[in-house]
Amino acid sequence: MKGLYGLFEWVARMAYVNVLWILFSILGAGVLGVGPATLSAFTVIRKRLREGEGFSTWQVFANTYRNDFWEGNKLTLLLLPIYLFIYVDFSIIQTLPYDVFIDYIVFPALLLLSVLVVILSSYLFAVHTHFDLPFWKYVTYAVLAAGISPLSVVLIIFGLALISLLSFLFPATLLFFGVSIPVLLIQACALQAFGKMEAFQLHQKRVKHESGC
Repeated sequence: MKGLYGLFEWVARMAYVNVLWILFSILGAGVLGVGPATLSAFTVIRKRLREGEGFSTWQVFANTYRNDFWEGNKLTLLLLPIYLFIYVDFSIIQTLPYDVFIDYIVFPALLLLSVLVVILSSYLFAVHTHFDLPFWKYVTYAVLAAGISPLSVVLIIFGLALISLLSFLFPATLLFFGVSIPVLLIQACALQAFGKMEAFQLHQKRVKHESGC
Protein backbone atom coordinates (compact mmCIF):
# COMPACT_ATOMS: atom_id res chain seq x y z
CA MET A 1 0.00 0.00 0.00
CA LYS A 2 2.84 2.35 0.84
CA GLY A 3 4.51 1.61 -2.50
CA LEU A 4 1.28 2.33 -4.36
CA TYR A 5 0.87 5.62 -2.50
CA GLY A 6 4.46 6.56 -3.38
CA LEU A 7 3.76 5.81 -7.06
CA PHE A 8 0.66 8.00 -7.09
CA GLU A 9 2.62 10.73 -5.34
CA TRP A 10 5.28 10.65 -8.06
CA VAL A 11 2.61 10.73 -10.77
CA ALA A 12 1.02 13.78 -9.13
CA ARG A 13 4.40 15.51 -8.84
CA MET A 14 5.21 14.87 -12.50
CA ALA A 15 1.82 16.27 -13.53
CA TYR A 16 2.46 19.34 -11.38
CA VAL A 17 5.89 19.94 -12.98
CA ASN A 18 4.32 19.58 -16.43
CA VAL A 19 1.61 22.13 -15.63
CA LEU A 20 4.26 24.52 -14.29
CA TRP A 21 6.26 24.05 -17.50
CA ILE A 22 3.21 25.01 -19.60
CA LEU A 23 2.38 28.04 -17.43
CA PHE A 24 5.93 29.39 -17.33
CA SER A 25 6.40 28.79 -21.06
CA ILE A 26 3.32 30.93 -21.68
CA LEU A 27 4.63 33.49 -19.18
CA GLY A 28 7.72 33.89 -21.33
CA ALA A 29 5.60 34.46 -24.46
CA GLY A 30 6.24 30.93 -25.71
CA VAL A 31 9.56 31.22 -27.52
CA LEU A 32 11.32 33.04 -24.67
CA GLY A 33 9.71 30.86 -22.01
CA VAL A 34 10.36 27.34 -23.27
CA GLY A 35 14.12 27.25 -22.55
CA PRO A 36 13.96 28.60 -18.98
CA ALA A 37 10.88 26.48 -18.21
CA THR A 38 12.65 23.35 -19.49
CA LEU A 39 15.74 24.17 -17.45
CA SER A 40 13.51 24.64 -14.40
CA ALA A 41 11.84 21.26 -14.97
CA PHE A 42 15.25 19.56 -15.19
CA THR A 43 16.35 21.31 -11.98
CA VAL A 44 13.25 20.28 -10.00
CA ILE A 45 13.39 16.66 -11.16
CA ARG A 46 17.14 16.40 -10.54
CA LYS A 47 16.58 17.70 -7.02
CA ARG A 48 13.72 15.24 -6.53
CA LEU A 49 15.84 12.30 -7.69
CA ARG A 50 18.80 13.25 -5.51
CA GLU A 51 17.11 14.62 -2.39
CA GLY A 52 13.59 13.21 -2.41
CA GLU A 53 11.39 15.24 -0.06
CA GLY A 54 11.90 18.49 1.78
CA PHE A 55 11.62 21.26 -0.79
CA SER A 56 8.97 23.28 -2.58
CA THR A 57 8.55 22.39 -6.25
CA TRP A 58 7.04 25.78 -6.95
CA GLN A 59 9.87 27.68 -5.25
CA VAL A 60 12.66 25.74 -6.98
CA PHE A 61 10.93 25.98 -10.35
CA ALA A 62 10.19 29.71 -10.04
CA ASN A 63 13.66 30.58 -8.69
CA THR A 64 15.42 28.65 -11.46
CA TYR A 65 13.19 30.25 -14.09
CA ARG A 66 14.00 33.72 -12.80
CA ASN A 67 17.72 33.22 -12.14
CA ASP A 68 18.51 31.23 -15.29
CA PHE A 69 16.08 32.91 -17.69
CA TRP A 70 18.76 34.05 -20.13
CA GLU A 71 20.81 30.88 -19.74
CA GLY A 72 17.75 28.87 -20.75
CA ASN A 73 17.24 31.12 -23.75
CA LYS A 74 20.87 30.73 -24.80
CA LEU A 75 20.36 26.96 -24.85
CA THR A 76 17.22 27.47 -26.93
CA LEU A 77 19.05 29.76 -29.37
CA LEU A 78 21.78 27.14 -29.71
CA LEU A 79 19.37 24.30 -30.49
CA LEU A 80 16.54 26.04 -32.36
CA PRO A 81 18.42 26.65 -35.65
CA ILE A 82 19.48 22.98 -35.74
CA TYR A 83 15.91 21.77 -35.21
CA LEU A 84 14.65 24.23 -37.85
CA PHE A 85 17.28 22.97 -40.30
CA ILE A 86 16.19 19.36 -39.73
CA TYR A 87 12.50 20.25 -40.01
CA VAL A 88 12.99 22.17 -43.26
CA ASP A 89 15.09 19.35 -44.73
CA PHE A 90 12.48 16.72 -43.88
CA SER A 91 9.77 18.95 -45.36
CA ILE A 92 11.74 19.37 -48.59
CA ILE A 93 12.49 15.64 -48.87
CA GLN A 94 8.77 14.82 -48.60
CA THR A 95 8.04 16.98 -51.65
CA LEU A 96 10.75 15.41 -53.83
CA PRO A 97 10.15 12.51 -56.23
CA TYR A 98 11.77 9.14 -55.61
CA ASP A 99 15.54 9.25 -55.88
CA VAL A 100 18.05 6.62 -54.77
CA PHE A 101 20.53 9.16 -53.40
CA ILE A 102 17.87 11.09 -51.48
CA ASP A 103 16.04 8.04 -50.11
CA TYR A 104 19.03 5.86 -49.22
CA ILE A 105 21.74 8.36 -48.30
CA VAL A 106 20.35 11.80 -47.49
CA PHE A 107 17.27 10.61 -45.61
CA PRO A 108 19.13 8.10 -43.35
CA ALA A 109 21.82 10.73 -42.71
CA LEU A 110 19.14 13.21 -41.68
CA LEU A 111 17.57 10.62 -39.38
CA LEU A 112 20.96 9.99 -37.77
CA LEU A 113 21.49 13.73 -37.34
CA SER A 114 18.06 13.99 -35.70
CA VAL A 115 18.92 11.26 -33.19
CA LEU A 116 22.27 12.90 -32.40
CA VAL A 117 20.61 16.29 -31.88
CA VAL A 118 17.99 14.75 -29.57
CA ILE A 119 20.78 13.13 -27.53
CA LEU A 120 22.75 16.41 -27.39
CA SER A 121 19.63 18.36 -26.38
CA SER A 122 18.80 15.82 -23.69
CA TYR A 123 22.21 15.96 -22.08
CA LEU A 124 22.66 19.70 -22.58
CA PHE A 125 19.88 20.68 -20.19
CA ALA A 126 20.84 17.94 -17.73
CA VAL A 127 24.49 19.05 -17.76
CA HIS A 128 23.45 22.64 -17.08
CA THR A 129 21.58 21.60 -13.93
CA HIS A 130 24.46 19.47 -12.64
CA PHE A 131 27.63 21.42 -13.42
CA ASP A 132 28.63 25.07 -13.12
CA LEU A 133 30.57 25.74 -16.33
CA PRO A 134 31.26 28.39 -18.98
CA PHE A 135 28.48 28.22 -21.58
CA TRP A 136 30.31 26.38 -24.36
CA LYS A 137 31.69 23.85 -21.88
CA TYR A 138 28.13 22.59 -21.44
CA VAL A 139 28.22 21.36 -25.04
CA THR A 140 31.54 19.61 -24.45
CA TYR A 141 30.28 17.94 -21.28
CA ALA A 142 27.05 16.89 -23.00
CA VAL A 143 29.08 15.10 -25.69
CA LEU A 144 31.37 13.52 -23.06
CA ALA A 145 28.41 12.34 -20.99
CA ALA A 146 26.86 10.67 -24.03
CA GLY A 147 30.18 9.05 -24.95
CA ILE A 148 31.04 7.76 -21.49
CA SER A 149 27.70 6.02 -20.98
CA PRO A 150 26.35 4.47 -24.23
CA LEU A 151 23.80 2.45 -22.27
CA SER A 152 22.23 5.65 -20.95
CA VAL A 153 22.02 6.95 -24.53
CA VAL A 154 20.26 3.77 -25.67
CA LEU A 155 17.82 3.97 -22.74
CA ILE A 156 17.03 7.60 -23.54
CA ILE A 157 16.41 6.86 -27.23
CA PHE A 158 14.18 3.85 -26.61
CA GLY A 159 12.47 5.55 -23.68
CA LEU A 160 11.66 8.68 -25.69
CA ALA A 161 10.44 6.53 -28.59
CA LEU A 162 8.10 4.64 -26.24
CA ILE A 163 6.86 7.86 -24.63
CA SER A 164 6.20 9.31 -28.11
CA LEU A 165 4.21 6.22 -29.07
CA LEU A 166 2.12 6.35 -25.90
CA SER A 167 1.56 10.09 -26.39
CA PHE A 168 0.34 9.39 -29.94
CA LEU A 169 -2.05 6.72 -28.67
CA PHE A 170 -3.20 8.79 -25.68
CA PRO A 171 -2.73 12.48 -26.65
CA ALA A 172 -4.49 13.74 -23.52
CA THR A 173 -1.45 12.64 -21.48
CA LEU A 174 0.63 15.37 -23.13
CA LEU A 175 -1.11 17.97 -20.99
CA PHE A 176 0.12 16.38 -17.76
CA PHE A 177 3.19 14.33 -18.72
CA GLY A 178 4.36 15.49 -22.17
CA VAL A 179 7.48 17.18 -20.77
CA SER A 180 7.91 15.96 -17.19
CA ILE A 181 8.15 12.22 -17.97
CA PRO A 182 10.75 12.65 -20.75
CA VAL A 183 12.71 14.97 -18.43
CA LEU A 184 12.51 12.36 -15.66
CA LEU A 185 13.85 9.68 -18.02
CA ILE A 186 16.65 11.89 -19.34
CA GLN A 187 17.66 13.19 -15.92
CA ALA A 188 17.75 9.71 -14.36
CA CYS A 189 19.94 8.38 -17.20
CA ALA A 190 22.11 11.51 -17.21
CA LEU A 191 22.83 11.23 -13.49
CA GLN A 192 24.22 7.74 -14.10
CA ALA A 193 26.50 9.15 -16.82
CA PHE A 194 27.56 12.07 -14.62
CA GLY A 195 28.47 9.63 -11.85
CA LYS A 196 30.81 7.83 -14.27
CA MET A 197 32.29 11.14 -15.43
CA GLU A 198 32.97 12.30 -11.90
CA ALA A 199 34.47 8.92 -10.96
CA PHE A 200 36.72 9.07 -14.03
CA GLN A 201 37.81 12.64 -13.23
CA LEU A 202 38.57 11.63 -9.64
CA HIS A 203 40.62 8.66 -10.88
CA GLN A 204 42.55 10.91 -13.27
CA LYS A 205 43.32 13.38 -10.46
CA ARG A 206 44.49 10.53 -8.22
CA VAL A 207 46.74 9.14 -10.94
CA LYS A 208 48.13 12.59 -11.67
CA HIS A 209 48.75 13.21 -7.98
CA GLU A 210 50.51 9.86 -7.52
CA SER A 211 52.62 10.46 -10.62
CA GLY A 212 53.67 13.83 -9.28
CA CYS A 213 54.76 12.39 -5.94
